[in-house]
Amino acid sequence: MSGFGLRKNTVFEWNGDRFRIDRVQADGDIVIERVDDGVFSIVKERSLFSEYVKGAITVPEAGLRPSWNIPAYGRPIEDLPACMRTEAARRRRYLEAVLAAGRPVFVAAYLKPLLKDAALKIGDKTPPSISSFYRWYQRYRQHGDFRCLVPRWDRRGSRDSRQAARIGELLLDATAEAYLASPIATVANIFKRLGTKIDAANRAALNGEQLKLPNLRTV
Repeated sequence: MSGFGLRKNTVFEWNGDRFRIDRVQADGDIVIERVDDGVFSIVKERSLFSEYVKGAITVPEAGLRPSWNIPAYGRPIEDLPACMRTEAARRRRYLEAVLAAGRPVFVAAYLKPLLKDAALKIGDKTPPSISSFYRWYQRYRQHGDFRCLVPRWDRRGSRDSRQAARIGELLLDATAEAYLASPIATVANIFKRLGTKIDAANRAALNGEQLKLPNLRTV
């Protein structure tokens, strides 16, 4: 089951014709090109989503962004520490809730209400961001196994390694969030988003360990 995101150069099939998204305009209109003859047209975002949910639009595998290449946890779930089992179960419940509503559409207007509703049902005060859910979904699509949702805390070593791993996770979130917001994301925009996420993580840190924002060149 493929997801559908409105990003530049995404290719999709609609009623037997193949189209490419040329650009997403500021007013929400989508400029699409029919691949066979190069004819351009403008459609409303909500119209595309409606057609996708009805099944009239399909996305070939080549039209999707690559999956997050993170190996799935290879051991039985029962061998995990309780905190990791709890987090894996939390992620699975969000994934199941969204998939139960149909094929996912990776925009805020569609996903946020579903994530909020799932959070209320499971009593979670901090529902995931759209970018986090997108990573979980891509991992599940790649592996077809809910063990891919296990947080890879088992791979962390020293304090420096843990900090680097956490910053890496936040950077993935910031990057995915930037590209979901705009097909033309810049390093400066990703850097700004990463800084915001690190500030939030430091405010929520219970153990006093503060993450340090890498410099722009490193990002």
